[in-house]
Amino acid sequence: MTKHDTTNRAIQIVGLAAFAGLAVAVQSGWTKGFDWVVLIWLRGHASPTLTWVMKIITDLGSWVVVVPVSVLVALWLYSDRERRGDFPFFVLAVAGASLLNGLLKWAFQRPRPGFGLVEAAGYSFPSGHSMEAFSFYGSVAILLWGYARSRRAKVMLAGSAAVLVAAVGLSRMYLGVHYPSDVIGGFIASTIWLSLCAQYARGRRGSGRRAVE
Repeated sequence: MTKHDTTNRAIQIVGLAAFAGLAVAVQSGWTKGFDWVVLIWLRGHASPTLTWVMKIITDLGSWVVVVPVSVLVALWLYSDRERRGDFPFFVLAVAGASLLNGLLKWAFQRPRPGFGLVEAAGYSFPSGHSMEAFSFYGSVAILLWGYARSRRAKVMLAGSAAVLVAAVGLSRMYLGVHYPSDVIGGFIASTIWLSLCAQYARGRRGSGRRAVE
């Protein structure tokens, strides 16, 4: 087992334990106090300008942005022979996250907070926007990692992806369509999923090299 495999396995085990614990807490109502304290605090700091900004930010994790940009990235990967091997990883990471989110929402069927500043349909846990943003921007950061030659460039790349993902999560709470525990659950679920996709892609490349040899 390589160092990468060990790291991915640790992420998956810790992530599954964390998600299971959070899911139990959500279903048992143990997060209710924390969730509402945060939502009420955010609503107390709302303003027309900030709401306008948050609506723009939340779109960065919606299908309006993720789907067309994902199609462009997928076409770029598939058309570039040197990067075609990354095509399955990217498609699996982004499309799979959406399917997984739908399955988890159906499984938990948690109602939304009910006082949103925008309309939102479906169940609440885990946050779909948070999962999609994490999987999309996280996978793009992984794909671009090899192009970042310096340590500073890698830090900026990882930092930019983290800020975008966190901003989308915050926007969902600010707009009142998700509880904080929904957003945290979405981040944890996507961390596990992205780790699994990265592990699959690494194993696939390794099999390809052995076949050539």
